[in-house]
Amino acid sequence: MKTCTQEITLYVDRKNKYKYVYGKQSDTKSRFLKVTIVDGGKKVVLGSDDNAKFRALKPDGTAVFNDCVIEPDGTILVELSAQTLAVEGQVSADVVIIGKSDEILATANFRIIVEKAPVGKDVESSNEFLALVEAMNQAVKKDQGKENSGKVLAVGDDGIVVPTEIKVGDNSLVVSATINGGYQVVSCDTTFDDIDKAYAAGSSMLMKASIADSSITAIAPFMRKTDSNDYIFAFDDGSVIHAIAIGESGTWTTTDVQIDANKIPYELSEDFLANFPDFEIESDTVKSGLDFAMYYAVAGMFAKYIALDVQAAAGTVQISLQNLFDNSITPALKKAHEHDNKSVLDKFAETDGKPTYDGKALGGGASDFAIKMTVASDDDGNYTVASCDATVEQIDAAVAAEKRVILLASDDGVVFELPMLQGVQGNSYYFGTFLMGQVIASFVQNVSANESKWQFAMTQVEAESVSYSNAALPNISTVGGALDELVPNSHTHANKDTLDKLSVTNGKLQYNGSDVGLKGAAGTPGKNGTDGKTPVKGTDYWTEADKQEIVSDTLAALPKWTGGSY
Repeated sequence: MKTCTQEITLYVDRKNKYKYVYGKQSDTKSRFLKVTIVDGGKKVVLGSDDNAKFRALKPDGTAVFNDCVIEPDGTILVELSAQTLAVEGQVSADVVIIGKSDEILATANFRIIVEKAPVGKDVESSNEFLALVEAMNQAVKKDQGKENSGKVLAVGDDGIVVPTEIKVGDNSLVVSATINGGYQVVSCDTTFDDIDKAYAAGSSMLMKASIADSSITAIAPFMRKTDSNDYIFAFDDGSVIHAIAIGESGTWTTTDVQIDANKIPYELSEDFLANFPDFEIESDTVKSGLDFAMYYAVAGMFAKYIALDVQAAAGTVQISLQNLFDNSITPALKKAHEHDNKSVLDKFAETDGKPTYDGKALGGGASDFAIKMTVASDDDGNYTVASCDATVEQIDAAVAAEKRVILLASDDGVVFELPMLQGVQGNSYYFGTFLMGQVIASFVQNVSANESKWQFAMTQVEAESVSYSNAALPNISTVGGALDELVPNSHTHANKDTLDKLSVTNGKLQYNGSDVGLKGAAGTPGKNGTDGKTPVKGTDYWTEADKQEIVSDTLAALPKWTGGSY
């Protein structure tokens, strides 16, 4: 079967680079992530005793906590399970490394964009704690054969996983049972008395339950004995822990326990609060913590949280995208802001709050959803949104009604029309356009019910940012690099073949290897001389001054050449 593996880099010392990981709803056992963890610019070397876990919070509030595979090359293979991809939208996730001494190191959050499948049966979303259940099973296996008491995990009546004590001995009892589709025991080869005796003897116990009408066998370790003398075994089906109990009457009963993140305590660390004193979570629970982590991950979309690696004279340095805009792009933009089509742009205006061109109203028909925004720019070219009359909820409604969504941004009489480029319903939308080599963009994010946060920016597209490829220039990847390579070699002449035949030998001008003789204008006639042969200048001889004058006159008559020498 064909699989898809995406390679990503996750950091533990800073925020991850601004990127998405894409997945398709309902895909199963086919999508994987190959993760390289970096700390301080160096790859984290994982040992044989390390364990890797994948944590994720889905848009509907359910969570995933699964095991990962540490590859021989030190990378981590993460399976995007069907539960991870069950809900359309943004999934907030990270990878956790657990050392042999239970030290924990987590990466910065990253996001998975789950695209909705056009057809097919949706996977019902629920919590998936495969790593937790595996830890429960391993705890029982580790303690088998010990003579002293050992600790395993048990599920209490409130749905919280808690530690409990059981005695384990050299012997073990395997309870063989058959379970129907509703996880009810329909047959079992072991009675209450058998289990009671094994428990009294200090034997470890394990239920091997075959699920009817399937090839699945559930391994349910013994959890605890209740005050009412019920013996409880437990296993999971990927989302729910099933507790199976047998009482003195010999009757088997099943209780399904959904682990609730609202009931698991969690507090923000003191180190975190020291760096972000204004942040609060709604309650001291895992759900609130994960909700907060999701929001914080989304906040990474803002320019001040996006890290960039920049090559400088001293080496690679890291700055924020906001810093790049404030100190490089925007100052350059202010100096370079000119329009060849100024006469066209001057015809844009605003009348009664509506944009016009040459006195005529702009905008679409009744099927358009036009968002009105007012922006202002400072002396550094930074834009702030003064007002905007739309929220994410309103845009969601317009999209659902199959309307064309456009943004009309006004800045001191200049109007920009930005079409919608991309959106995640209920979360965020992007708008943008191009004008004379500039990118004009706006972004809205859902903050809370009926509250949305807008941003607006304008930047110049640099030649170094435009990709370029040509077989004749194999080492060039941008338009700027191509121009730097081609311009110095672009000097040509229409009469190049003629000019190439000119040369100078021993101070004499030659054309195609032969001396060139140049005649000047006729001079004033002199007096008659005596009879006889008189050498004629220019015919019978040339003086050195004459030769130099001819060369100078020839050079002066040639076309101007800016490079080299004759």
